[in-house]
Amino acid sequence: MLEAVGLTKRYSGIPAVQNVSSNIRRGQILGYLGPNGSGKSTTVKMLTGLIEPSAGQILFDGARVHGGNASFSRNLGYVPEEPHLYSHLTGPPVEFWNKP
Repeated sequence: MLEAVGLTKRYSGIPAVQNVSSNIRRGQILGYLGPNGSGKSTTVKMLTGLIEPSAGQILFDGARVHGGNASFSRNLGYVPEEPHLYSHLTGPPVEFWNKP
């Protein structure tokens, strides 16, 4: 289970996300809707570990998640709105795809 508890992100003291809490169970899909500028992308970036929350915590299977948690990263799928990460990703070598 992925749990957000009181997530808050401030930039120069101004809250972009304030006190967001949710539970997502294994196999469950969560829709996170709102107008532009409402903090959706910022919340997802905190949940995926791309940015640190200013307050609150993220729990994965009851354990607190913080920068570089390998167990958490192996169990998370994320497709960003813009493909900035793609140049940092690796895949199987060409030989893998050319096998009969």
